[in-house]
Amino acid sequence: MTNSIFVLGDSHARSFAFNNSFTPLFLGQGKEINFTSEQTLSKVIKASSTILEHLSSQDRVITFFGEPDTRFYLNAGWYPWDNEAAVDISGFEVKVEASIQRYSQYIRTITTKFSGQLFILNVIPSNRREQNIIVDFYNRKLRELCNELGLCFLGINDEIYTDLTHASINGEYVSDHVHLNNKVQLLVQNELRKAGTNIEDGYSQAVQWNNSSVQQLFYFDEKFGCYKMKTQEHSTSLADISTPVEDWNGNFSKGLEVLNKTGVVRIPGYFNSETIAALNQNFEQLLNMNSDGVRKIDYSNGRAVTVDLNALSTVNFPVMFEVFRNEKFDAITKAYLKRQDVKANNSVYVVNDVVGTRHMANDLHFDVQRTLKFFVYLNDCNASNGAFACVPGSQTHTAQVRLSEGDKVNYENRMMSRDLPAKESEIVSVDGPAGTLIIFDTDVFHRTGTVTEGERCVMRGQSNFIDELNNPNLSKKKKGWLSGLFGK
Repeated sequence: MTNSIFVLGDSHARSFAFNNSFTPLFLGQGKEINFTSEQTLSKVIKASSTILEHLSSQDRVITFFGEPDTRFYLNAGWYPWDNEAAVDISGFEVKVEASIQRYSQYIRTITTKFSGQLFILNVIPSNRREQNIIVDFYNRKLRELCNELGLCFLGINDEIYTDLTHASINGEYVSDHVHLNNKVQLLVQNELRKAGTNIEDGYSQAVQWNNSSVQQLFYFDEKFGCYKMKTQEHSTSLADISTPVEDWNGNFSKGLEVLNKTGVVRIPGYFNSETIAALNQNFEQLLNMNSDGVRKIDYSNGRAVTVDLNALSTVNFPVMFEVFRNEKFDAITKAYLKRQDVKANNSVYVVNDVVGTRHMANDLHFDVQRTLKFFVYLNDCNASNGAFACVPGSQTHTAQVRLSEGDKVNYENRMMSRDLPAKESEIVSVDGPAGTLIIFDTDVFHRTGTVTEGERCVMRGQSNFIDELNNPNLSKKKKGWLSGLFGK
């Protein structure tokens, strides 16, 4: 299926994310994906089987299990760091032996479904000394099992422990109190090469996270029966990106949760009829204006202008300022982009699409310059009259492109932002009545719909970084682009 190596495991498999040499397959949380009982063994087998049946003899798999077992055998519950009572590891050897026997049963079962190359990754240590005693014993038994079955055991813990006492682990590998970070990829790559396996170095020093935040990048794949990294192949419905107006009141945490997950939210009825009537009046005024703050754009059969709000009068356009210049939109922008030096809606794009309108934004793309945009429907919009369309969740793909390609994502190399691995069936037409607000991350694959009947009337505000806008050395051309972005 792929040149990368599949990593099957519990939440620890997520340490192999964002590396083209590995495909992490998160089967579920450690409380259920372990070998502490016959019941959990059955869950591991079931979760793995449907994946392995889809792989071929050319594929390679690493199993990454066991840490939950060693934690459970501390006899302090699944969260020993929250338990003030002293742990009791007496008799753990018998329990580990039983776990290894179940691990053996798991391996013997899955090899009837998978004929490719199988590797077993050791149980990882922690900063709990008693658990590391169990970890070391578990790994000795696991290595013996691998020798018996003729499997390659990947032992990386000697590089992770701080010293020979095995009381703690090197901080450079720590993600949180349970998980290691993605630097373990380097250790595993080295062990694979020692075993004669050809693998490219897909590790990136720039990728840093803790596993609680990276977890949201996985989704449940019904076809394979497990959690996988989100990709452009995971489709989302209109309902998944729609939120009620009340989700954006107060601290708007509910609305922001959807925006963080999908990169786009649709909020029908955000603006009332009076506000939309006033904006429609401004819409016609601005499309017919000719001033320093309003720049006309050559726009095929339609009409379009970019508007620098700093050049407009609040007296003449009070509703425009009320809609686009408000503290809530600023707060949303700062919270989502995780930057304080950003200003929401410094510029507003006003556009009237009609039948025959054709421009670059009709093609699916992500913007070269990442930003957050606020999109207002001034009339009812659907697929027939050019509704905004996108692939929700695809911002995670774009993030990986930016990480791996860096400065190659630019206006001279525009095709990189347009040559996208998305199917037409994955594109959601974000239909909505007049008054609908759409907030979206421009890293999401998106496009303007093609008008086949009627017209589309919209206003779109976008965020700009303050240091760029205030830079006295910025070229006039660049300032014009920043204050009124249309060249996607």
